[in-house]
Amino acid sequence: MITPVFYVLPKVHKGLFPPPGRPIVSGCSSILEPLGIYLDTFLQAAISNTPSYIKDTGNFIKIIENVPVEPDYILLTMDVRSLYTSIPHEMARFSVMEVLRRRQEQRPSSEFLIQLLDLIVEKNYFRFEDTFYMQIKGAAMGCSAAPSIANIFMAAWGEKYIMNETNPFYRHICIFKRYLDDLFFVLHNKEVVQEFCHWLDQRDENIGFTWNSDEKEINFLGITVFKSQDNKLEVRPYNKPTDRNSYLSFDSYHSASLRENIPYGQFLRLKRNSTRQEDYIRGRDNMMAAFRNRGYPERVKHRAKCRTDQTPRYQLLEQKWVEKRGRLFWSLDYTPLAKSLENIVRRHGHLVMEIAGCESPPGVSYRQTRNLKEVIIHSDMTRRMEVASKPKGNYRCGHCALCPLMLQGNELKILGTGRKIRINHFATCQTEAVIYLLICPCEKLYVGNTIRQLRVRVLEHISRIRSKVMGAPLTGHFLEEKHSATDMKVAILTVVRPTGSINVNRELLKREAEWIFSLRTLKPKGLNTELSLQCYLID
Repeated sequence: MITPVFYVLPKVHKGLFPPPGRPIVSGCSSILEPLGIYLDTFLQAAISNTPSYIKDTGNFIKIIENVPVEPDYILLTMDVRSLYTSIPHEMARFSVMEVLRRRQEQRPSSEFLIQLLDLIVEKNYFRFEDTFYMQIKGAAMGCSAAPSIANIFMAAWGEKYIMNETNPFYRHICIFKRYLDDLFFVLHNKEVVQEFCHWLDQRDENIGFTWNSDEKEINFLGITVFKSQDNKLEVRPYNKPTDRNSYLSFDSYHSASLRENIPYGQFLRLKRNSTRQEDYIRGRDNMMAAFRNRGYPERVKHRAKCRTDQTPRYQLLEQKWVEKRGRLFWSLDYTPLAKSLENIVRRHGHLVMEIAGCESPPGVSYRQTRNLKEVIIHSDMTRRMEVASKPKGNYRCGHCALCPLMLQGNELKILGTGRKIRINHFATCQTEAVIYLLICPCEKLYVGNTIRQLRVRVLEHISRIRSKVMGAPLTGHFLEEKHSATDMKVAILTVVRPTGSINVNRELLKREAEWIFSLRTLKPKGLNTELSLQCYLID
């Protein structure tokens, strides 16, 4: 399990000097993440039942497009300030309980799910630098269930203060829709806008708002909503001032299908977001130029343009129901070998189709390999820099029983093959989370991993050899060849540094498999009995 780490993402679209921050608690692979994922499956089903709910931009367009309005109606958007960090735990608990009790199927029980909610929001912990904290208010942005919790809380808040006859401005509200913490209104009377906003801003000390209003047009969810000449609401695409031509470069190392479908997906979005054909054409032409600057061939752009032009816009606004079918998927890093592996799966996929639940042919999906951004940028900014005076290499700690067996230096030479391995870390007998190499007197190799100190694991090997524990690694070989347990030599191949984004146990298994393959240490050439690749299949 990984300790959640606190960091901040700048909201550059809100201003640059300085940009406000979005606080994130990175909870991936943390002890609370499975609970959040499980709870979220029950909360999401209840969210869409609230009258003001908006699923996405397409859903919003379908609701408000061509709605008749009077010339003096006012368009208003409101944004909750720091919603996730502002939600009181008791209010969240009450709101979620009310929603869960409305379920037709009360299994699992609402009380059980509320206990999970209490664990997630009240026991959420995280680390910043070297200090641990407990979150006492709000939901962690980064928790799987946080968007659903925030959505349910805001739905209850809206029913209490907005769509309620106790609201003195209730009769002025023509339309009210909400996408999480973004609120959209059409009001009958422009004279009450500021008064209404200030009144709403003062209802709850935990919830504050920023707002914008206009008689003619307003920006919301990536589109501009405006009044047409015949007094109906229409939409057109909106680009934020901070938007740049940041489309994926065509020569980027991604699959061809992904790169060639980016223009098509973007053109479809433009068409969906444009009530008027001329707005779509203008945006499409600008986007064609942007793709040209990113190296996209004319054939790719032209094919995407033709496909989009032939797609009726009403189809883009329809809710798409995708039937979920049981199907095995293999998630692969996109590498030069990926296509060859995909072809193997397609060629031999029929072998598993007789297994129950695997009737559909297995699929292959690609994920991005580690790139320069991931090397340079980390959510965990804690500096665990090694002291500059420590040279790279493996060294004896100077005060343990393993020291006489430890190979020292910044280079390791494998005698049987003559291969030289450069050591790019500083490590001693006391170092934890390592891939180690054991060399027996007959020069056969054994690769292992341990999350404990190296000395503890290797001395454990020695103890089992001396005690003749036959099920243990190495014992059979050392007894058969009549080696002394203390005749082996030890070296560290890799040190896995714990960070907020790495599952150390899984990373150790991956690195161990790589070294077993690289050094050819499987029997009979080496002393390893298996090469397990399961660690690559459970991401």
